[in-house]
Amino acid sequence: MAHTAITGKQRSLYTAWKRANPHKTMTINDMARIELDAMVQTGIPEDVARGWIVKALEDLKNQGVSAIINIPWNGVNP
Repeated sequence: MAHTAITGKQRSLYTAWKRANPHKTMTINDMARIELDAMVQTGIPEDVARGWIVKALEDLKNQGVSAIINIPWNGVNP
């Protein structure tokens, strides 16, 4: 598993999401699904990926993040 492979998959999945949902506001659940898909599609076991996502979401919540302001590689979230 290479970080660059995950990053490349994230980029393509975020871009595909934005193209499919040009006027939709991305939710934290949408973001979590993309992150899970990116990791699983690059060979990380789903249970491991889910654990990392749960931890990341806890960290975001503890920092006071409640909405996605910027979609990675795609700009401002409407």
